[in-house]
Amino acid sequence: MMFNNVPLSHQLIDLSDDEIEPIEKSQKTLRLKQQTYDVIDIDCLSSSDESHHKLDSKFKSGPSNSSEAEKIFKEAEDMRRILDVPHSNKSSEKEKFRSLTKIQEKKQEAEKRRALRQQASKARHEAVEKDKMLKKSVNEIRRNEKPGEVHKTMTVCIDSNINEKEELGAYLVAEEIKYEIGSNLLPKSFGFKRETMYQAMGNDLKLQKLSKWEEEDQILILLETDDIVPKLYYQIHESDPATGTFTEKINLITFVKSIQESVTGKSVTLILYGMEKYFKKMKKYNQNEFRGRVVNSTKQKKCGTMNQLPIISNIEFQSSMVELQLHTQTSYRVIDSVDQLGKLLVNYTKAIAEAPFKKQRKAEGFDWFASTDSAGSVRVDKDGQGLGALWMEQLQLFGNVGIDAARAIYKFYPSPKLLLKAYSECETSEEGMNLLREIDVRFGVGPLTQERKLGPELSRKIYRFFISTNPEQCLGAL
Repeated sequence: MMFNNVPLSHQLIDLSDDEIEPIEKSQKTLRLKQQTYDVIDIDCLSSSDESHHKLDSKFKSGPSNSSEAEKIFKEAEDMRRILDVPHSNKSSEKEKFRSLTKIQEKKQEAEKRRALRQQASKARHEAVEKDKMLKKSVNEIRRNEKPGEVHKTMTVCIDSNINEKEELGAYLVAEEIKYEIGSNLLPKSFGFKRETMYQAMGNDLKLQKLSKWEEEDQILILLETDDIVPKLYYQIHESDPATGTFTEKINLITFVKSIQESVTGKSVTLILYGMEKYFKKMKKYNQNEFRGRVVNSTKQKKCGTMNQLPIISNIEFQSSMVELQLHTQTSYRVIDSVDQLGKLLVNYTKAIAEAPFKKQRKAEGFDWFASTDSAGSVRVDKDGQGLGALWMEQLQLFGNVGIDAARAIYKFYPSPKLLLKAYSECETSEEGMNLLREIDVRFGVGPLTQERKLGPELSRKIYRFFISTNPEQCLGAL
């Protein structure tokens, strides 16, 4: 009789050999069954596998003896080799699965980190390239704005009514200045426009260099002798040269004012073409006319007619142009050849192009003190060293003021600002005039040293120089 709670070794003591053998075979069969289950690892096999169903049905029915169990075990070994399923239990497979999952997760995290690093590196590279492009573009724009290069951004608009337009274009191209020929607002005029460069971000998030055109406020008007001389004659004589009677025809001042009204906000400059030739021709004409009257001969060859133009002298021309400048604030240039006109146009274009740069430099001022190359000039550095010597040098510009008197004044008032402050604190002008009167001035060195007062006359001169607002006042007057 067997008891489940009694160990097998204790149970076998009271049994015979015939009774023990079936029990041992049954235990061996159970062990083989467990080993077979471990070998085939049912969870690792496909549920549709026929071999799996056969083995599963054999174990469910149970092997009849140990030899049958060994046979099933051998089939399980063969199946394991075919399916390449390792000897393992379910727990080891789960641990292996979990470890593979962790490895896969770590790989994915590493891939994500690598992708982030690549994105960050790409962004840094793009930022560096963008910064380089920006600096290059800014440097290029600044370089184009400097004198010597900025005229390349200018375009001269030449009116199509100008006869010498093609020759003038050749002069401009030789100086790398662009030009275009068309119909301007005013006939026979020259206009100017500037190409301004700037940067903008495009739709592709890339920096783009763009440009825009701006018209300049300068305009040149070309006037030839046929247009100038009659208007000047009407301006001088206020009469018709043919009849000698009063006329209301347009003179040069009225003509310029009408132009200024039509181009409001622009500065007008007149280019007077051929006036020198006119005066030479007029001089020759007058000489021939005088010679004819003296000789009183009809055989005298007449050369040099005035082509029906009124006669004005060079002095009348100069006085009329001064009058024109006073009434209209207009400047003018006199030329006599296409070569002079081309050079003038080039110089004007460069001056207009460089004007903003010069205005900006003038507005910023100088961070240094101007010095001269003349002998005895006082040098002042950026730290202000030498200002005292300069102040004493300025005091010596007054009459009868030597280095000794200048040093005496400098001792009490080391700068012009302090002297002006002292003058402003004086209650009356009399007090101001006598402010420097009692300053002691020492002359000589050693036992030959002498002292005297600065005196009322010099004190009065210096006071009037710094305080007086009358430009005609005499400094030495009593």
